[in-house]
Amino acid sequence: MSNSEIFEMFVVTHKKIFYKLIKNYIPIQVGNNKKFRENYLKDDSGDNISEKNSNYCELTAIYWLWKNYNLPKYIGICHYRRFFIKRPLYRLVDEKYVLKNLNKYDIILPYPYKTKKNVKNHFINSISGKEKDIDRLELLIKNSFSEYYDDFCDVMKGKAASYANMFIMNKNNYIEYCEWLFKILFEFEKTTDLTDYTVQEARIYGYMSEFLLNVWVKHKKLRIKYCNIILVESNVVKMILKKARCFFRDIKRLIEGKL
Repeated sequence: MSNSEIFEMFVVTHKKIFYKLIKNYIPIQVGNNKKFRENYLKDDSGDNISEKNSNYCELTAIYWLWKNYNLPKYIGICHYRRFFIKRPLYRLVDEKYVLKNLNKYDIILPYPYKTKKNVKNHFINSISGKEKDIDRLELLIKNSFSEYYDDFCDVMKGKAASYANMFIMNKNNYIEYCEWLFKILFEFEKTTDLTDYTVQEARIYGYMSEFLLNVWVKHKKLRIKYCNIILVESNVVKMILKKARCFFRDIKRLIEGKL
């Protein structure tokens, strides 16, 4: 599959996107959904793991793009309802924003979400994670990916991380990240039995990859540009209120010297 764009933002979805997209935003449909939309990419052709979508979530799209798509210079991943937004009007980030910031930084990530205790505790005390899985993952990284072990421990002990599997980075980093991430997850999957897991818990690999991205970024010492994300609503008033909250959070960051 070919393209001629410098930047493309891939919008991972399992349903029709109601929010109006801008130039260079490309929907990619994931999972076993027979209502295929002709103007959307689909994650079930070529080299794919589409059948694993219930466990890998948006990673099935990330994998498909890595293996089958002629990637642009800069690649972004967002969701059908979660998008990166830029100041001052809090609209979708565009090519101009990406080129400006990735000239100074290596990756664009969501502002870190702060947890009450630490990242590990946040995972195991949610409805999505089990402590035994984090312990097994730590052991796998310690034994088979030892150069990342200290970074993994630092992220797990930390009180904030960028979540949602959303990012914008260059092609070379995207390829390297995918090679690293899927090697870990496929190895972990070999010894994982999901028989007694709830539907939510069975999305394990998608949830794990959220904090693993932080591990990879930390290990690579990438320069990070943090960006607001917003959960879009069809209700105009709700959208205005959400953008207002982003504005006041940015004011607070400015005062704290974090913007």
